Amino acid sequence: MASYFPFRRAAVLAIVLAALFWLSLAVLAGIMLWRDREQSLESARHNSAALVQVLESHTARTFQTVDLTLAGVADALNLNRIPQHDARFRETLKARLVEMPHVRAIFVIDPDGLVIHDTDYPATLDMSLADRDYFIRHRDNPELVRSVSQPLLSRSELGWFLAVNRRIGRAGKFEGIVVAAVVPDYFAGLYRRLALDPGHAIALFHQDGPMLPSFAG
Repeated sequence: MASYFPFRRAAVLAIVLAALFWLSLAVLAGIMLWRDREQSLESARHNSAALVQVLESHTARTFQTVDLTLAGVADALNLNRIPQHDARFRETLKARLVEMPHVRAIFVIDPDGLVIHDTDYPATLDMSLADRDYFIRHRDNPELVRSVSQPLLSRSELGWFLAVNRRIGRAGKFEGIVVAAVVPDYFAGLYRRLALDPGHAIALFHQDGPMLPSFAG
């Protein structure tokens, strides 16, 4: 009987040590899983931040390219009296479109809101855009040089576009605006080619709030 109790104590001790051993392993495994998860989240945050930076830079360059083109067109109109719907000038505008696959059309609006030059001519013959918000803003604000509109539906039935626009005129005189119709699907197509994982999404927002094209994995 005397030898039974030491054996029992040894058995209990062995069980306790085994339990502590497995508990330690479980804790260690939990710590490793937690660290792996934190490393994965940190890597995901880093990759997301890098992707956002690349897309932001690409988007900025895209709109800067359009604005530089519009600035050249505005300068040409400031320096020359070009007849309305001049064929040679229209061909010059069309040549600019070849360099910008994200732009569907370039058009010029006179101070009264009428389209006087357009790469879509004659589909837009004598069309008035005097009620468009981006035109009104330029007409009423002599300090405004350039802007990007919210998504708009084309009145020539050619779908949605973003009106990237620039003021025409010198010495504070308003002589109309030149507009590039940027196709929102260009950005959606770019996002789609990124092959996002399920549950991930990319969206582009206008500074005034409305969402531009987005794409989800």
